[in-house]
Amino acid sequence: MAREQRKVTFSVSSDTDFIARATAAFGGGNAGHFITFATPELLWATLSPARWNILKLLAGQGGLTLDEIGRHVSGEPHALAGDLDALCNAGVIDRAEDGRFAFPYDSIHVDFVLEAA
Repeated sequence: MAREQRKVTFSVSSDTDFIARATAAFGGGNAGHFITFATPELLWATLSPARWNILKLLAGQGGLTLDEIGRHVSGEPHALAGDLDALCNAGVIDRAEDGRFAFPYDSIHVDFVLEAA
């Protein structure tokens, strides 16, 4: 039997929107998987082009070590370690006790609205 694909939505939403989604989930509704940012600027600061490349590599792969990631992602090892730390600190990826990094989703949807100032 094929494994069900897991999708996460990166979104920019207010506290009110977040609470509404959480309330629906606690009520038994399927709200899906979300990683929420307070502003579009915070989303883009957290998900730089180098970090997108890391997420594309990790998506659907299970856990990979720093060396395994480094073989596939270009750049300085020190910068890679910093990007992995930033993604972990933002709650986007997980670091297991054995040092492997994982992103438990197969696909990413980005959802936010740009409104006039």
